[in-house]
Amino acid sequence: MDAWLEIIREDGTLERQRLVGERVTVGRSPAAGVPIPDARDLDPEHLMIAPRADGCWVAVAQDARGEVRVRGESFRHGILAWGTELEVGGLKLKITDELPKEK
Repeated sequence: MDAWLEIIREDGTLERQRLVGERVTVGRSPAAGVPIPDARDLDPEHLMIAPRADGCWVAVAQDARGEVRVRGESFRHGILAWGTELEVGGLKLKITDELPKEK
């Protein structure tokens, strides 16, 4: 099963990273599965994402400084449907099981 993380920055630029493995960390650390070193609102390993057939299990690190929001509500952990967008500061992260069609 292919799973992707779309990273939408404050300036509107979009980057896509494939989620490889059963669990992937997302954060500023170069050791994170999806490193975003210039994301000032992320901790070194801010999120853990585990793709599943019915969506993604997402958990925020217990000591994370930056709040994660889903649909405007504070989020700590749980199953999120494909296509859900997470917000951390000015960064948006969208989990998806398909790449958008090329224009």
